[in-house]
Amino acid sequence: MTAAPRVVVGIPAHQSERFLPETLNAVAAQDWPALEIVCSDDASTDSTLAICRDFARRDRRVRVQRHARRVGWVANYNSLLAHATGDYFLWVPHDDLYEPGYVRELVGLLEARPDAVLAFSAALAIDARGHAVGAWRRAPALGAATPRLRRALAYLWWTEHEKFLPFRGVIRASALRRVGGLEAGPWGPFADDLWLFRMALAGGLEFDPRALCRKRLHPRSVSATERYPLETYRAYLGEYRAIVRGAGLAAREARVLLGAAAIREASVVARWPARTLRRRVGRHPVVNRLRWYLAQAPRRLARSIAPRAGTGPAAERPGVGPG
Repeated sequence: MTAAPRVVVGIPAHQSERFLPETLNAVAAQDWPALEIVCSDDASTDSTLAICRDFARRDRRVRVQRHARRVGWVANYNSLLAHATGDYFLWVPHDDLYEPGYVRELVGLLEARPDAVLAFSAALAIDARGHAVGAWRRAPALGAATPRLRRALAYLWWTEHEKFLPFRGVIRASALRRVGGLEAGPWGPFADDLWLFRMALAGGLEFDPRALCRKRLHPRSVSATERYPLETYRAYLGEYRAIVRGAGLAAREARVLLGAAAIREASVVARWPARTLRRRVGRHPVVNRLRWYLAQAPRRLARSIAPRAGTGPAAERPGVGPG
């Protein structure tokens, strides 16, 4: 019997004590037999390190590393790549949860498509208490069956609010060694999106439409607090062109992708004033008060037109019937 491919899970953490134990339990519960888990604590001052070390004492598959000084999220994620010595690797954010078959199902997709470099699934959105509050169930055609140019264009125009999905996927380690890690720059929090674009140029990103992953949304999460200036977006979109120029693509592919990146940047810049105005107006106290009144309007209207207690035919009054 052939041994199962070895999968290494990297869990970057910083000030993660609230949700980390649940995430560690979800990773440990994966039904994949050849699993290794590495936790990387980025100089946390809460109990994050103690949680990781306690878990490692109870599970021989777990190793822990710690940065003595804060290195930031990009460097912390990249530091885990030194442990990507197996056949497959994946990053697991410290507050997300996964179904027990997550690794098994995504490794299966990659084993079936040797020309794919990454596999990911749909996801549920959960709140701080773990209750489902939404879902992301679709993705563009990014698989290995899609020609590279179409795949790159689809990824380029995919909304940033959904590109986190493949970043949680299982990655073929050989492709990871070719592409390398994340790159920090003026694009700030979009380093993962740019890295995924390089992966999409390297091979297919296979998608499982089942929601095998649960992304945590809470008041302190990046998804809930992200507000970036136009300069950050321009640096991010401009870096797509730099990636295309350095990818060694055929001249036609490069021209098409450079043009598409330029159009994408221009569209964001053109919409920015209206977007900024909507945000500012939406935060204004008068607007917030108006929203409250509008939300109350249906109930107030229902009260005003409903029959008052003690009036009208008995059959129309709640709790009163014939006989």
